[in-house]
Parts: sequence; C-alpha cells; structure tokens
Amino acid sequence: MMHPTSTPIPNPNTLNFIHFGVPSQSPRYQNFLEKVRLAAFSTIPVHIYGETGSGKEIIAKTLHANSPYKDGPLVSVNCGALSDDLLQSELFGYAGGAFTGASPKGFNGKIRQANQGTLFLDEVNSMSSKLQSALLRVLEDNWVMPIGSDKRQNVNFRLITASNQPLPQLVEQGRFRLDLFYRIYVCVLSVPPLRERLEDLQPLVTRFCTTKHWQIDWEAALLTVAKTHPWPGNIREFENFLERLYLYYRQTTPTISQITALLDQMIFPTDLTATPQTAANSYLENSEKKHLIEVLIKNNYRLMATADALGISRSTLYRKLKKYQLTTK
Repeated sequence: MMHPTSTPIPNPNTLNFIHFGVPSQSPRYQNFLEKVRLAAFSTIPVHIYGETGSGKEIIAKTLHANSPYKDGPLVSVNCGALSDDLLQSELFGYAGGAFTGASPKGFNGKIRQANQGTLFLDEVNSMSSKLQSALLRVLEDNWVMPIGSDKRQNVNFRLITASNQPLPQLVEQGRFRLDLFYRIYVCVLSVPPLRERLEDLQPLVTRFCTTKHWQIDWEAALLTVAKTHPWPGNIREFENFLERLYLYYRQTTPTISQITALLDQMIFPTDLTATPQTAANSYLENSEKKHLIEVLIKNNYRLMATADALGISRSTLYRKLKKYQLTTK
C-alpha cells in the first residue's frame, strides 16, 4: 500500500489529537475516538462503517488532520451521489476531448488531486464492479491512467473509505470484490450510533445554541424528550430536529408536549417490535419516499428537473421510482 516517501510516521503518544466533532461525554464514543487517534497517525487504509448521519465525514477529516499526510489535501468523493460514468471521470480524470462534452483542457481526477494527501471515498459500497476493479489497479500499482490517455501518472495518497452497509456482508452477496475488500478493509472503525451515546445529546445542543446565538432555559425538557427517540438518522436527524425547534420556538418556551409533538412528526415503522437498526432503515426509506414524492410534485413530474433537484442521475431516479412503486403523470 502507499506510504509517505519522506515523512516518518509519528508516535501517537507524543502528538496532540485534533477532533472536529463535539467533545464527547460518552465513554463508548471516547473509546471509539481512541481507536481513531491510533489509526490516524498510521498510513494504513481505514474503513469507516456507520449508519447514515452518524458523522463518518467528521471522522475522515479527523483522520486526515492527524495523519502523516496532513500537509496534503483531503479530497472527498461521495460515490453514491454519482452515476457510474460520471464517477469514473470524477475519480480518474480524462484527457482533453476524451468523450463528447469533455473539456478540451481535460480534467485532473480526484485521485490525482489527492496526491500526497488523503482520498476519502464515501459510500464506497455503491461503486460498480468495473470501478472497483479500476480502483484496485490504482492501489496495487500506485498509478492512474485518465480516460482517453495512454500516459500513466504516479500517485501517492492515504485512502479512507466509508459505508453505511457492512462490506463483509456485501462480499458474501457478491456485490463487492473480495480482492478490493482486502485492500481497503485493513483498519475498521465502527461509529457508534447516537442512540448508543445519548450522553452526547447535551453537547450537541450546546454547540447548536452557540452557533445560532440562541439562549434557552428549557434544555432539560428538550433532553428529556430527545432521550426517548431512537434517532435512526443519528446526528443529522437530531440537528434537523433542533432546526425545527429553533424555527418554531426561537423566542418562546415550548412545553414537553409541544416538543414531543414536533418530534412525533417523524415517520415511524408500523412494526413496533422492530430492532433499532430495522426501525432506522424503515424510517429512512419512508422519509426518502416522502421526499421523492414532494420533489416530483414540485417539479410537475418532470424527471430531469426532479433528478437535478435531488442531485442524482436520471438512472438513479428511475431505480428509486421502481423501488417505491411510484408512477409519473
């Protein structure tokens, strides 16, 4: 795997640790951060596993800031947000005029941009088999060849990947290459979900109120209600909830019943015996379907406009329409 050519690996016990998240009060999360600290000062590939909204990007940023590659760039790519062809050109770059619509100047792909730095591939589980094979070649040979070019370009970077699905399970299902799995699944960091670190609700509220210059004297009531919710969307969902509270109760004090009513606007699965993870998955799917319908209506069921508004490709939109059995007018 790739290693720095001139920067020695520092001793993690002699350096300050920079963490970009809120100070944690959870013993479980503090133990997790200790693993992050030890991994950060190495050069080995790291895979971050965590539920949606759990803060995987914050961990990637923390790893980079404490690594031997910290003086280089941190280049992030959300693999799940791009179509296969677009992701290929985004990662590997292309020569001028390599395909219809390509810039005559060409494009330095994200892999090249991450040279001497860190490449963070989020939702790596969504990469096609073809792109997995191409990425494997880069990791094995330390060079990349842009689309439409016959010139190899040497690269040296630290790789961090992330997924919200367990890669070993995807390998067993034949959805992820075993050889690439062994390349990237070297150091695994599993982010504890928010429901398992409820002690951190309070510092999250403090950070939100500080950012918004919002003074409240009903934090205890807010936390009492918040601790009863499973938070399948994790920190992202909790911060969205705080945004709604800020919108409706910026200058007034809500009752516990009002806070609960605002939280109960969330969609829950009908199976109350579901496990937290099953409940989280069901909740997220219901939320996605509802949002998809809203965007379709807003754009008068025009598929291209809807795909653009959602930030996804048209083919991805078709898959989601089929998944939720939605028809267009």
